Amino acid sequence: MPDYSEPNTILYQDKEGNKQILGYLWDLLEAYAHKHNAQLQVVNKYADDRPLNFIELLDAAQSGIIDVGASIQPMSMGSLSRMHEMSYPVNQASWCTMLPVERQLHVSELLTRVMPYPTLILLLLVWIFYEVLRGRWRRHPRLQSSGWLVLATLVSSNYVGRLLNLFADPPSLPPVNSLSALMESPVRIISIRSEYSSIEFTQRTKYSAAFHLALQASILIGLRNAFNTSYGYTITSEKWKIYEEQQKRSSKPVFRYSKDLCFYEMIPFGLVIPENSPHRAPLHSYTLLLREAGLHDFWVNRGFSYMVKAGKINFTNVVERYQTKTLTITDLRNVFIIYVSVLLISLVLFTCELFVSWVNYWLGF
Repeated sequence: MPDYSEPNTILYQDKEGNKQILGYLWDLLEAYAHKHNAQLQVVNKYADDRPLNFIELLDAAQSGIIDVGASIQPMSMGSLSRMHEMSYPVNQASWCTMLPVERQLHVSELLTRVMPYPTLILLLLVWIFYEVLRGRWRRHPRLQSSGWLVLATLVSSNYVGRLLNLFADPPSLPPVNSLSALMESPVRIISIRSEYSSIEFTQRTKYSAAFHLALQASILIGLRNAFNTSYGYTITSEKWKIYEEQQKRSSKPVFRYSKDLCFYEMIPFGLVIPENSPHRAPLHSYTLLLREAGLHDFWVNRGFSYMVKAGKINFTNVVERYQTKTLTITDLRNVFIIYVSVLLISLVLFTCELFVSWVNYWLGF
């Protein structure tokens, strides 16, 4: 009974319209059946597109409907009361988060970062130094004018150099490296209730606002496969390889695998199998032989080609191509705001000076 959790087991239709199954778990069970001169009989080959959940598979194994479930499940997540209904560990993987790549700064934000605080402090120190030595420099007007020209050249060159560097390679926002930082960002981790309940209780209660629960697993999978950047997604390190490989065909990645937001590190995964199944020990020995021979890793690495063969992946660019754009009034908004603010301050100071001079004139000072 495959659970049809891609890319572990993939259900698709071939050119003749017949339903076929791909995936490294299917390769493993086919090789195991071939070793024992047996054939595989699929219980749910004509099932709908809905992937089976963990409880459905365990119940099918417990009731004797299946001998082995073509489904790999975590053995140390959530409740451990039914771990005896799983095989010996077949694989290890981490359960972390797939987050959207932080966006690059807009032009208006870049212009405000061109002149950082250290540069402003340096200019202030130069101005104070000039005011202190201004009395002595009056004897050397040429040196004074040359100094100001050199300073203006250095400042303008520094400004233009920084501006061109920022325009050529704009920096991105700081990466989200914790659940608390995720709560401050507009991104939320979308999850289903069964996965959400597997997260530690303290994390669920303290950072509940960082999660968004989906009613069905198909909604989550559809958003994740479409590279919807409105959400982050929980994902295992094995499945992340598929999305990483797919993004290599794009102009730039839109998602990254965050090891800072891992809920479980290197957890064992096992096959669903009845507790007293005679296949338990032989299957364990055979999976060890496959791993020693390198076939297990070979089949896992073919997951991306399996997804392409099944038509589950399209090679359209997931992001728009970069296009050069001219500066607009909106980009210079912050510059205009600063300019108007400084202009208003200077007008207020000038008005105050005029007011003080008029008061002194009328009072006869």
